[in-house]
Amino acid sequence: MRFSRTILATCAVLFVVSQILFLINIQFPRGPNFDEFHYVPSAKQVLEFKKNQNWEHPPLGKELMAVGIGIFGDNPLGWRIMSVTFGALTLSGMYALALVLFESPIIALWTTLLTFSNHLLYVQARIGMLDTFMMGFLIWALAAFFWCWHPDRDPLAVKRTLLLSGILFSLATATKWFAVVPWVAC
Repeated sequence: MRFSRTILATCAVLFVVSQILFLINIQFPRGPNFDEFHYVPSAKQVLEFKKNQNWEHPPLGKELMAVGIGIFGDNPLGWRIMSVTFGALTLSGMYALALVLFESPIIALWTTLLTFSNHLLYVQARIGMLDTFMMGFLIWALAAFFWCWHPDRDPLAVKRTLLLSGILFSLATATKWFAVVPWVAC
């Protein structure tokens, strides 16, 4: 299965629609929620070039949060905008992954609908936590990895796609250590 313009357009539409839905009332709650108590101060330390006091996880997720805070300010939108973006990437990535695995656009759309309607992604995409960043990278890494398994793929395209998959797995691991598990499994 090639990633045609139709597939890319579907991924783009899913990204934009989910981005809009995830952004509705993103300012609530107005204060830190769940683990934002840990990660928002760490992201601010990144912006202030201070030593990070939160070394339980690698720095990439906190750096991504710092980008949102740097652009939109130290407020709920700034803390959560990058999670919203990666939540939308995760949803469109689920479409791509399901399409690669099942080779059916209908099943891929159903998979995407189930992913959206289970509310785990919805909740994670609306709070400033590292899991959303890790999942965004992991889903696309898995889609790229499993795309390479089809026997009719061009060997050069397979090598390039495996390289992309490895980079995405690395970025997921640079966000949260747990990402090593699916990487090793692949």
